[in-house]
Amino acid sequence: MSLGKLAKIGIVFLAVGIALAVIPFKEETVETEYRVQISDWNVTWYYLLSEPTSEGFTENYLTNSALYLGNATFPAIFWYNWGDETVFGGYGGQIGFIAKAELEMPIDGFVKFEAISSDGARLYIDGELVVDAWETRWGQTVGSGWAISEIKAGRHMLELHVYMWGWAVTGFETDRIVMVHERKSEPLIGLAVTCIGLVIIAVSKFMASTKKQKA
Repeated sequence: MSLGKLAKIGIVFLAVGIALAVIPFKEETVETEYRVQISDWNVTWYYLLSEPTSEGFTENYLTNSALYLGNATFPAIFWYNWGDETVFGGYGGQIGFIAKAELEMPIDGFVKFEAISSDGARLYIDGELVVDAWETRWGQTVGSGWAISEIKAGRHMLELHVYMWGWAVTGFETDRIVMVHERKSEPLIGLAVTCIGLVIIAVSKFMASTKKQKA
């Protein structure tokens, strides 16, 4: 390799290193100081006459295969484990609910949610399904589904559908932390690549000087 080519390679390394150190090209999800606000849940309870299908709590199902039991309230974040005991209104075993809460988003961003149930759980935001963990789990098994959802600033409606077929456990979790996408540079990698470029340039100059002295 000629000395001129070696120097050019060093200059390329130098330019790439500076670009990596300065230009924000890498996108990362980072936490902010903002937190979402969630109201208490308004809960409507049903006794289930038949096991829900994959279609979920449709109007037809609630009309023909469920009995309205009454209303209750859950806190914004909750966890209940009734096991095989009575859950609501003297009923248990085959029971479910539809819960609604308001979410206040301070800025555009992303929030993580988890819906928990011994059987089926679905979470909707403004009518859009974001968590789908809808299945019957036999025995004392508890399952969950989670999602990191992109939400615009403002007020939104959360709707949680849960059914418990036998063993009764349910919950809803979120750390309330708003996350955003940020573009960042790579200063350490850029510095390392820049140093390599400087070394290559220095070597090429030394070799050129040595060659002149020999000549």
